[in-house]
Amino acid sequence: MGEVAVIQYVTAPADMDWWRKDDSAPLITGGIGASGQVALTLHRKFIELKYPEDGLLPERLYELLITEWAALTGKTVSEVDPEF
Repeated sequence: MGEVAVIQYVTAPADMDWWRKDDSAPLITGGIGASGQVALTLHRKFIELKYPEDGLLPERLYELLITEWAALTGKTVSEVDPEF
């Protein structure tokens, strides 16, 4: 099939206390490189999503990022981003 997306994040201790101490909203940046690669980066706890082609919209990457963030913090997607 080929590569669909790459999701990278740091591993955490099992208790996740270090993650929960920082409950402010994540700083998210994104961009499209000259090659058409779309990348979104969650700063502070390092989560990065990359897609090797320009066919996947940034909105879809943002959805993946927010879903991953919610899973890691034990929150719902609407708690992470009420406007999503």
